[in-house]
Amino acid sequence: MRSYLLITTVDVARMANNREHHLLRHIAPHFDQVYVVFRRKCEKAGWRQLLRDALVPGARTEWRDGICYVEVNPLFNHAHGLAMAVAGTYEMHDAGDTRGRGWRQRVYRLFSGIGLWKDWSTVAFLGLYALRTVPGTVDVCTAMGPNGNAAAWLLRRLGKLRVWAYEDRDYEPGFFNTPLRHRAAAALEVACLRRADLCISIGHRLQRLRQQQSGREVAVVTTGVDVDRYTAPQRVPTRPVLVYTGNVTFWSGLERVIEALPRIREALPGATLLVVGDGLPGYVQGLQALTRQLGVHDAVRFTGRVPNTQIRDLLADAHLGVATFQPLELRKYAFPLKVLEYMAAGLPSIGTEGTETEDILRQHDCGVAVPYTAAAFAEAAIAMLGDPARYQRLAAHARESARQYDWHTLMAREHALLQQAWLRRQPAAPAPDRPA
Repeated sequence: MRSYLLITTVDVARMANNREHHLLRHIAPHFDQVYVVFRRKCEKAGWRQLLRDALVPGARTEWRDGICYVEVNPLFNHAHGLAMAVAGTYEMHDAGDTRGRGWRQRVYRLFSGIGLWKDWSTVAFLGLYALRTVPGTVDVCTAMGPNGNAAAWLLRRLGKLRVWAYEDRDYEPGFFNTPLRHRAAAALEVACLRRADLCISIGHRLQRLRQQQSGREVAVVTTGVDVDRYTAPQRVPTRPVLVYTGNVTFWSGLERVIEALPRIREALPGATLLVVGDGLPGYVQGLQALTRQLGVHDAVRFTGRVPNTQIRDLLADAHLGVATFQPLELRKYAFPLKVLEYMAAGLPSIGTEGTETEDILRQHDCGVAVPYTAAAFAEAAIAMLGDPARYQRLAAHARESARQYDWHTLMAREHALLQQAWLRRQPAAPAPDRPA
């Protein structure tokens, strides 16, 4: 295997610590030629920049550390959360309510539906620039999500790929609340899953779903963590710090945690919440307003985006990891990096019932999963932080179990799967002639 192509809708240049970065770190060194074709992430900007991003497609190529990066700006590309910003609401995805309410919901659905054009354009432009930039036939291609894999499907039909691996990192239709876009993404996922040479899911719930949908075997290579980057000090949670890291967005469940904070502080005076990361501005503003409404604004700190190198120290000073996602399809199947980072830092966690997060916490006895309510979260946090022996047991299990998810081991397994798929695609040797 000489050449490797990664196709993704994640902006690997502007974002950090996604699965794509670990594929490049661990898989790419096995190849002589490596190409990454990715969709550009548009930042929040004025209308002039928004129109330029949406109506002026193109691509930019850059070589770094022996890898060719092709940044693609497809037609109709725009900043994440545009539909929510235009509608002025960030509650469309609230658990149990998919019908929408009022004119804001209708505006949201209209603009979100237009995203279908962005999806189709993404497939076409990723495929086009991969075809233009990558020479010859690619030995192995890993594609991410329905749009990245649809582009790989096109390249396969054109004879560009020898081995095509579907990297199943999320239940991506869960990102879309409009029925048409949801159905389109779901259908595209299944069509690509059935045609790829190899399918790899990041979690066991997702694996079972994909096997049921596609009728084929699906391998599991979970999300991982660099355990040795984290420290796990002995903690005494007398003034506990609850911590959430990652995307601060509609599915994060942070409303319930903030609503639970007054009750937690009654039982555990001095308890605080640390929110590390950024996301939808309107959603963050809503959370900040909620802290003022409940009188806990002085007990909640929003750091915004911080370098990955700082997350280790922030977790070392915390006492309890927060992973109480909304029980949506999107989060039910997710194998969250944040939970593994909490574990590596020796932090017990609280998650939501009925999700892969619950399975992780139960399997390793390193936290608890509760119903998606403020009362349930408060009760679990108070019980865990108020029982020193139990807390120390969960913390020890968290750190010990995190070593099972070391990126080096996981990516070695993925490389072996890619090698096996490549060997299966090689032409069979001709049978020797029989003597006359």
